[in-house]
Amino acid sequence: MKRIKGFSLIEVILALGILSVALLIVFGIFTPFLSRTGEVIEYGKVDRMADLISSEIQTLEFEEVISILNRQVRLLANRSGDTVVSSDDPQLEQKLPEADRYYAIRLTRNSDLSPIGRDGSAGFVAFQINIIRSVRSPDGQLPDNRLDTNLAIFNTVVTRAGL
Repeated sequence: MKRIKGFSLIEVILALGILSVALLIVFGIFTPFLSRTGEVIEYGKVDRMADLISSEIQTLEFEEVISILNRQVRLLANRSGDTVVSSDDPQLEQKLPEADRYYAIRLTRNSDLSPIGRDGSAGFVAFQINIIRSVRSPDGQLPDNRLDTNLAIFNTVVTRAGL
């Protein structure tokens, strides 16, 4: 009688067990790196948004910047960060529908460095660009107990021209 050479069922099961343990270890090692990659991508978007907002503000007249800060205008942006719209824009819904709003951006005056009473004679105005990720429900609505995540605060200064 001729004997057929091959692996027994026990050897195959043992090999599969060793392979599955090895794969679990490899996936366990790479999972934290994959989650960090998403964070790095998001912070890159946040940096680009802050640069975009800062460069747009630098093009405005000093009095316009003061007016925006005094009105406490809030900006909204989409998930990719390439569309930033003022919350008081009359065409807000057309430019950035409610379901597409992912970031909320606040421009907050630094009242210690730039008190409101000195706007007429100030050589600069200091403020912060605060970018917040708004956690939304699957239908795109902001829940009442929303857990907004403060992503970044950028300190910025606009100087008065001619000084």
